[in-house]
Amino acid sequence: MRHLAPVFNVTMQQPESRQLGAVGEAAAKLAFLRLGWAVIDAAPEHDVGTDLYLEVRDDQLSYSGWMMGAQVKAGASWFDEPRHDESGNIVGWWFRTDQEHVDYWLTHTLPHLVIFHDENADISYWVNITADAAVSTGKGVKIFIPRANTLDGEHRKELFAAARDSGKNYVRRSRRDAIRQADYALAGAIDLLATSTERSPLDVDRRDFRMAFAAELRALRGLTGSPSIATLSKNTNLEIVKIERFLSGEHLPSRWMVGALVHAMAEYARKRGIDIASHEVDVVKWERKWRITKNPGMQKILKNKAHSKAR
Repeated sequence: MRHLAPVFNVTMQQPESRQLGAVGEAAAKLAFLRLGWAVIDAAPEHDVGTDLYLEVRDDQLSYSGWMMGAQVKAGASWFDEPRHDESGNIVGWWFRTDQEHVDYWLTHTLPHLVIFHDENADISYWVNITADAAVSTGKGVKIFIPRANTLDGEHRKELFAAARDSGKNYVRRSRRDAIRQADYALAGAIDLLATSTERSPLDVDRRDFRMAFAAELRALRGLTGSPSIATLSKNTNLEIVKIERFLSGEHLPSRWMVGALVHAMAEYARKRGIDIASHEVDVVKWERKWRITKNPGMQKILKNKAHSKAR
């Protein structure tokens, strides 16, 4: 019997830039995980300025109610434009980009970081993208990334502050306003659900709250242009069947999944020029709704609010 020798004359090669990008993103993810933050990968086919979504947590791993986006750059070429102090020491690097990307970051619902990763030294550096940080060059924009801003536990407070106060041009809603808006929206949904079944809001149960939460998600989906389940799946890396169960009320998503879905819907609307109020995609607001749906004690308080509203 004749044996055929394997043929190795065809070479498939991974582009170096893509490999470096994967290394940089993995390093940044590990750094944030060491901080105790949760990290969600952005779908690569829809990456226009965000590689990672970050759920911000404090020292005790408690969720802060804030999320961030991050764009990661890796490779020696990104460090080609250093800035020096009077003694000739490198104090950071200039990052050059176009106005389109800066506008994307500044008008995004989330504050954003740009991260430079030095794969040789295995160190990542970051900067918070703000209007003040972006310097127009006439041909584009340059942003300074300080060498002192290493992505590690020593800069936890600075990263936390960047998430809390993005310094953008739009007015960020206060936590109190977001909570009030969330309570009002969910109380209205509970009131509507109770009315449709000829019950008092005081008689609704945990399943009803889950169904009301799902109705709120479906309403947001409609406001943002009704992205398909397949599109949401691609943009969140969540399985289609899971998203269907979340939207039907069969299951309640986890907290990070809620954030991923809300941001995927907001991004879908932004790309299509759909005008949606910032409070509709406020992370604090959705975090509040999710907590109420999980907590019987908070449900009791909200049922009383809905009952008072219905009287």
